[in-house]
Amino acid sequence: MKKHLLPVVALLLLSSCTEVEDFGAYWDKEALDPAVEGTWKKIGMPGQELHNVPGAGELVFVKNGPSYVLQIVDPIDEKVSDDVAQRKKDKGLEVELRTLKIGRHQFFLARTGERKPYGFIFRYEIEGNILREYSLDEWTAAEWVDEKHPDGKNIHRNGRYLAVKTFDDQVFRILSEISNDDTFWMVVCEYKKAL
Repeated sequence: MKKHLLPVVALLLLSSCTEVEDFGAYWDKEALDPAVEGTWKKIGMPGQELHNVPGAGELVFVKNGPSYVLQIVDPIDEKVSDDVAQRKKDKGLEVELRTLKIGRHQFFLARTGERKPYGFIFRYEIEGNILREYSLDEWTAAEWVDEKHPDGKNIHRNGRYLAVKTFDDQVFRILSEISNDDTFWMVVCEYKKAL
């Protein structure tokens, strides 16, 4: 199940996120960013048509104890075929989510799966009523980790991407360095808070 669910979630949220096998104690470090709660509608990126911008049509964050439940929704367009409409309905999945400040920036920590939590992290920021999702240049970041931190036992290259086995203090320090270097990041989608 996890092999199929993670790519779907990753594709919906961003074009690139970092896989995490086990968040360890970091899952409980910082739980919720109150600015996130609510419904966010995709507005895309300036100068681009909305359907060409990665990301779900709508993100809904609902507080659920120490976490958020993130519901990823793509509105159904009446003009599409039944097959396409069904695939869009199937994308209305939910993810357990928390937030954590890594370096100077905020990140979502998301867990999926029933037996062994399996997840990913990705950077975001909220400015006023706009939520921005960022994409990590995974290839460059993976090369950088190989060069600067070859002793990283829980963060490594997984093909052309970064992967985290257990999120520990060393992983946090390495990700803080990456987080603080804007050359690794670009905004991929913007959402506006629904009233």
